[in-house]
Amino acid sequence: MAVITVDSLMWPSDVQTPASFSDYEVAFHPDRRAHEIFVSGYFMTGDAAKARDYLAAVESSGPIATIRLAAALALDRSRHKPEAVALLEEALARPQNLSADDIKKLRDALQKLR
Repeated sequence: MAVITVDSLMWPSDVQTPASFSDYEVAFHPDRRAHEIFVSGYFMTGDAAKARDYLAAVESSGPIATIRLAAALALDRSRHKPEAVALLEEALARPQNLSADDIKKLRDALQKLR
């Protein structure tokens, strides 16, 4: 029997409020890059709530430095520096799953933003 991995459950535009699994579209992604793009894209367009939904979904085991750094850069470029700082500070507040190198990269980026 093959193992099936579900990366994302997408909420179709024609469904008002999903009530069961069949109400969602199942999306399979070969890597997390798609989620990273959505996180950064939603932050850049000013939809922080939607970006944070994607961020929570992809970071179920804790902060992921590459995603946080990409999102912070996108926020900084779109003139949302306080949100960029908050993203990095949140990751550093929960460093359990971060490598020493990731922590250094997050701290360096945070220092540049301040």
